[in-house]
Amino acid sequence: MKITGKTLQVTFEHDVTLGHNNSIECTLSHVAYVYGLKDGGIGIDIDFVDVIDVKFMGLPIEDGYRGFKKFKESMKEFGIDVDKMITEKEKEIVNEEVKNHLKSSFLKDTISWR
Repeated sequence: MKITGKTLQVTFEHDVTLGHNNSIECTLSHVAYVYGLKDGGIGIDIDFVDVIDVKFMGLPIEDGYRGFKKFKESMKEFGIDVDKMITEKEKEIVNEEVKNHLKSSFLKDTISWR
């Protein structure tokens, strides 16, 4: 067998607050694929996966995806775009520091794997 490449898949979460007075609390989940490049560098792809454990003013939004979808629709009626807030927060939290941490995890896992 000849191993021609290595990839580390990592799932990570951030607890965040959104909205006016941080009235929405939730956890944003991402998956990262960190891999070795042929030139010796390290590549990384990060995908947004899910929003979980949503609370509004301290009260949990029940009923999983259906409940969250209904909540977002209700907020939209008041001119509040929850999806837009999530996208903005995601751009803020998935930064170079996070990417560098994931890359260093790849190096540690690759070295210990050899």
